[in-house]
Amino acid sequence: MTIDNNTAVPSPLVAPLPHTPISEARTRTTSLRLAVPRAPAAPPTATLSLPNGASVRRQGAALVARDGEGRVMLRFDGTTVELVAATNMVLAAPAGGVAIRCRDDVLIEARTIRQHAQQQASLRTQDSSLTLDHGQVCVTANSIDARSAGATLHAQRAEMITQQLVTCAQTVLHEVERLEVRAVKIVERARDVLRDTTGLVQHRSGRLRWLVERSYTLISERTQLRSRAETSIDGKKILLG
Repeated sequence: MTIDNNTAVPSPLVAPLPHTPISEARTRTTSLRLAVPRAPAAPPTATLSLPNGASVRRQGAALVARDGEGRVMLRFDGTTVELVAATNMVLAAPAGGVAIRCRDDVLIEARTIRQHAQQQASLRTQDSSLTLDHGQVCVTANSIDARSAGATLHAQRAEMITQQLVTCAQTVLHEVERLEVRAVKIVERARDVLRDTTGLVQHRSGRLRWLVERSYTLISERTQLRSRAETSIDGKKILLG
């Protein structure tokens, strides 16, 4: 086998290069581009403006709404919503209701709080309730504790129903036209009892008994003692005259 040195042997690993003239190779230029990482650009701040000057725009991590004078009306940061009104704020739902639900407390601070309900207003907790319904006030609670420097009740008729009533006071004054007490048993305990009556004092009972430890004194202009059956006077010494 004879191999000619002037004959090119094709190689499967080296691909033949295309023939380029020397003049064309000199005029061709080579460009090199390097990809340099850039810092992420800040998102554009979009502003929505109204004809009256009010606007809504993003400030930091929150959305802020301002009125025409630049005062903050609403601020929302994804978890908290803050509403600020320069004069008045109205929440209206003409065709439905308004519900406020939260996990923690609800705080209302105002100079005056007014609530108007056409039918019923109620305040309820787990163990107590306060209901205002058609001119009636209903309070339900296990215990009611009211403290005040002064209290006045004006009513045409007042009724109290309880199993036990305890009154503790330094002075109790009753000014009534007629006082009527109905009871199965009345027990009175006092150190001194003083009764002053300008009219008539009448006792009507099935039996009457006075138990006096020391002395019994009856002073009157006229004294009349009358018995239908018998009259007994018993004592170690009876003095008449």
